[in-house]
Amino acid sequence: MEALSILHSSKVLPEYPTYEIRQATKDINDLHDSMERKLKEIPDDDATAKPEISASALIDHYKLERSKRVLYAYHDERCNRLERYFWRHGNELSESFQTNASKQETDYFKNYINLIEEYSQNAVECNLDITTTMEPPRELLAKLRVIEDIGEVYLPDVGSVNLEKNSVHYLKKADVEQFIKAGKLIEMGS
Repeated sequence: MEALSILHSSKVLPEYPTYEIRQATKDINDLHDSMERKLKEIPDDDATAKPEISASALIDHYKLERSKRVLYAYHDERCNRLERYFWRHGNELSESFQTNASKQETDYFKNYINLIEEYSQNAVECNLDITTTMEPPRELLAKLRVIEDIGEVYLPDVGSVNLEKNSVHYLKKADVEQFIKAGKLIEMGS
């Protein structure tokens, strides 16, 4: 399937190839039907009676299994990319991801976010936010510039902060990690 090689060679999520996936699914169903027809020609009491039909059915079976594995690998890689996107950029899909993802993939992404949020809420008693970076901070506070108006937000250590476009703040990076991932804040050199 050409879509798998395109996906592996692409750094971004390519457009979902609906036609190609439907065609591959149809081919799998056709192989299954062909295999069943061939197996019905073989007598129940003697599988060796028609070895050419048995061999042909076995080849169909191997082609069917290979096609299914390719489809599984393709969809697994797309799901992995959506998950990696969440961990790198947060819970809002970029416009290019939204355009190229199928409806089912955007639903998968939303369900993945809900699962992570549910898990995080259960981990509250441990004071653990699993969505923040695992890299320890070099300094207690980071110098951050607001790229996009966010408005007033409440942060646990400093209280209410108005994050207006082009303003600069010294804040705990962990407190505003979701805004950094979304590209609304950038870290500046000290």
